[in-house]
Amino acid sequence: MKTPDLRPFLEEDVGSGDVTADIFLPEGNGKAVIACEEDCVVAGLDEAVTIFAIGGVKTKEFVRDGDSVKAGTVILEANGPLKSLMTCERTALNFLMRMSGIATLTHTVSEEVHAIDPDLRIAATPTASASTTWPWSRTTTSRPWAASTASPS
Repeated sequence: MKTPDLRPFLEEDVGSGDVTADIFLPEGNGKAVIACEEDCVVAGLDEAVTIFAIGGVKTKEFVRDGDSVKAGTVILEANGPLKSLMTCERTALNFLMRMSGIATLTHTVSEEVHAIDPDLRIAATPTASASTTWPWSRTTTSRPWAASTASPS
């Protein structure tokens, strides 16, 4: 599968440049550590790593997408030019927070559904949206790009 180009997301966040980083940060390298503020299911690591790589920042992952982690868990460390760290961090965090939020909520709903009926499954469909299918559809497909839920009919 071809890796999507995430440069437009970074460009949208910083536009013609990161003025704050340019004015206030010295030249040189630094380190950033990203830790979870809440218990969650981690998602968006590949995207965060890609965003940092665009800025010439090296990363080390301590967990994988799909891992359930406790608050305070360090999930990623980034090392590189200070200005690049500051320029990339907001976009990387946006991916991590949004995608981990979706993964965590999906996991929570899945657990609640399984408590009602262990045979029910949460499935995805390309046309479903939570507002039109929850809680009454029984959609099942293997396409993971939109969330759909199932409950007893």
